[in-house]
Amino acid sequence: MKRLSENDHIDFYRHLAFCAVGGFFGCYAVLVHSGVMGNAQTMNLLELVIDLLRWQLPDMLLHLGALALYVLGTMLTVLLPHRWGVDMHRASPLITAAMAVVLFLLPPELDPVVALYPIFFAMSIQWSSFAGARGFYSSTIFSTNNTKQSSLALAEYLCDHDRAHLRKMWFYLATLGCFHVGASWAFYAVKWWFTRGSLAVLPLVAWGYFLAVCERRHEEAASVPEDEDARLASALRLPLPAPGPAPGRRVPLAPRRPAVSRRYGSLRVCRLPAVRPFHGGTAGPAGSWAFLHSHRPAGSSPPGPELHWW
Repeated sequence: MKRLSENDHIDFYRHLAFCAVGGFFGCYAVLVHSGVMGNAQTMNLLELVIDLLRWQLPDMLLHLGALALYVLGTMLTVLLPHRWGVDMHRASPLITAAMAVVLFLLPPELDPVVALYPIFFAMSIQWSSFAGARGFYSSTIFSTNNTKQSSLALAEYLCDHDRAHLRKMWFYLATLGCFHVGASWAFYAVKWWFTRGSLAVLPLVAWGYFLAVCERRHEEAASVPEDEDARLASALRLPLPAPGPAPGRRVPLAPRRPAVSRRYGSLRVCRLPAVRPFHGGTAGPAGSWAFLHSHRPAGSSPPGPELHWW
């Protein structure tokens, strides 16, 4: 886990893992439930309108229920983090696994639209929780836009020979490949176990969850702030500390003020003209830089200025 958490491409690996999950559920729905794909709403909405025009109200209400679940799942990806601080990168795989168990428990003779309700719900959450990787927007639950983007990238490369377009093309081709690897696994799961084959997606979901956790750890490590003084020195382009006293050590400043001093807001940056002893026997090398602070925490007695070595 540690090596994956330190990998800068961890978001891409997570993306491919959930593409396989999306491909599994797409193929599972087509094979088990009369060719209806439960990952998207296009077919469901068309059948809803057709049933309405035919005035077949019971069937129309079933499709309306599927639409409501899809909308609810999409909204939850916003409401849960906003209201209760839920991390959807962790919650989405758990919901997907739960819906796979529900599919396992549903009777095979159930109406195909109702039987797709768990897939509608799980895939709407997955789509909104994992919207791409490496700076590319990409769906993990269907292939139309991924096919379009890979085709456009190839055409753009043929026009200007910019290798960035090749990287984009390979990203979307890898997405399509993993999607259909998951679909192939669903084909054999349904062939061997029929509706109970929904549990075969659990290893894919578990791998995706593991990678999502690694991605979160990678993001947390990247968001740890640098040492404050190192950041200031980098911003001011000051030289690194010479060997000697440990960087960041603060000692009282002698009454004599350094000869060269610049002020950056509340921060004074000083160049020492010569080796000068300070209280406590500490000295700074000639020509080195120091940060002069006069900050006083609330409730403390007024301290003297402090020198921060660089």
